[in-house]
Amino acid sequence: MKRTEKDWKMDGLNSLSYRLIHVKYRKLYTHILVDLLEGKERFEVEQRICKNETQFKKYPA
Repeated sequence: MKRTEKDWKMDGLNSLSYRLIHVKYRKLYTHILVDLLEGKERFEVEQRICKNETQFKKYPA
């Protein structure tokens, strides 16, 4: 639990984009089906990665 307190801001779950498809209620659990909107997320992640790569190229090891 201590690690969760530190990691939640960067684990990606707090900023996850999704669209709710279906919710099915059962006695012991709830099944939630979502579309993760991968196209939108992938574009944003690639933009951040490419930006970081160009920063690293400026300062070779």
